[in-house]
Amino acid sequence: MLDVQPHSRLDAGQRDVIHRSDVSPAAAVQGWAVFTTHPNTEDQAENHLTQQGFEAYCPRYTCRRRIGTTLQPVARPLFPRYAFVWLSNTPWHSILYTTGVSDLLRSPQGKPYIAPEAAVSALQATEALRRTLPPGKPLWRLGDACTLAGGPFAGHPAVISEIGKHTALVAMMLFGQLRNMAVPLDNLVARD
Repeated sequence: MLDVQPHSRLDAGQRDVIHRSDVSPAAAVQGWAVFTTHPNTEDQAENHLTQQGFEAYCPRYTCRRRIGTTLQPVARPLFPRYAFVWLSNTPWHSILYTTGVSDLLRSPQGKPYIAPEAAVSALQATEALRRTLPPGKPLWRLGDACTLAGGPFAGHPAVISEIGKHTALVAMMLFGQLRNMAVPLDNLVARD
């Protein structure tokens, strides 16, 4: 094993090669290894690992995201930048160089961290439930008391005066006057 001194003349790329080569790629490891991805590359990493013959799993959930002017259902990673890959006593060194993969979580001895199989199985068993959209927002009626959930007026009390398909016109006291403001429905929270 090579020992790289902190003040050696190796550049960062050479240290990375030495660090990664310290780990024996043929180490016998079996189970779901945890790997990290580069930001927003979970799908890409999962696809590339599958193409290499590995079984990869990135738990997801479905939420509503604003795309343009409408709310669309979108599948998002449950654990952003983390996913699992099944290792079955096969060389895993190529995982480190897969597009989208940042690194494997490893023990101090350099072996991949293996997640409890029961935990990953539970995540897989509840995938369909997480992929189901949560119930819609509460049905708003004219005159309902609400507050704004985000933006510069977050927490301000308001009253719904008009309702559209995706927005509501709310009346708020601003600067000592009652003002109307158009607000997305998903930015409203019921007031107790």
